[in-house]
Amino acid sequence: MENIMVEIIVEIFAVAAPFAVPLWESLVVATLAIFGEWLAETLVASVLDISKSIVTLAFTIISTVSATMYVTIKKAWEALRHYLLELMIYFNKNSSGEWVKRSTSTVINVLNSTKPVVVKREVEEVVNWDELPGDIRQQQIRLGKNNYEVNFRAIRDKEMESLTMTH
Repeated sequence: MENIMVEIIVEIFAVAAPFAVPLWESLVVATLAIFGEWLAETLVASVLDISKSIVTLAFTIISTVSATMYVTIKKAWEALRHYLLELMIYFNKNSSGEWVKRSTSTVINVLNSTKPVVVKREVEEVVNWDELPGDIRQQQIRLGKNNYEVNFRAIRDKEMESLTMTH
């Protein structure tokens, strides 16, 4: 979930930064048009110039940080996916009405041996209704489905493909 939030924040910064400065300039022009010439000749003009410089600097910093985060996230996923061969998450509603979450991962383990070893691991746990992902709860309510399969690796690959920097 944290990865998704980081990706969303990076995408918001990447999209917002190039538009923020022109928007600020438009607001300054609109303010001057509304309040008249005398406002431009007084204190507000100097404050707006200072504010414009501060806002421009702030968004430049945000843009730089978001670009760095973008590159870091992409590289981290590429490094991880090399070792993460599969990560499937299954949600099943059993006959007693409990939801069972089963995670199956297949990874290349290079930490505990001199040569890489493929390791498969399964973890099963009972989860509460409110711990299910929102889309699964919605589908269960609408369609009455009791079995779901989530390919975590494919979802992350798709997210990484759609994550672009535009500035």
